[in-house]
Amino acid sequence: MRPTPPWSWPLERSPRREGIDISAILADWDDKQALDILRGCAHAVGPEGKVLLAEVHLTPPAGAADPEDSGIALWLEANMGNPDRTVEDLVALGKAAGLEVTREPQSTGLRSLIEWNVPR
Repeated sequence: MRPTPPWSWPLERSPRREGIDISAILADWDDKQALDILRGCAHAVGPEGKVLLAEVHLTPPAGAADPEDSGIALWLEANMGNPDRTVEDLVALGKAAGLEVTREPQSTGLRSLIEWNVPR
């Protein structure tokens, strides 16, 4: 059984931060839990801070017909909460968490970089 997101951890009890960087975290969680994580980050930075997300895209190669590629796809789906969110999906999760994109998101085939702030 997978653990639940750690929202008893220190983000909620610590002083405000200028920013939080999270990397390769949200793919491990479903949308509800990813939203909880982003809300916790928004709470921790407050209206003066930034949340920087460097998220992985763990999708198999397009058109993968090779049994090894299919095995990788099956493993990813079985072990990751949501390994294949698009940049648009991530931006929408941030918006639902009360975050506002501050720069145009950057993306490669393997990672996306998104910067948010908490609107005043």
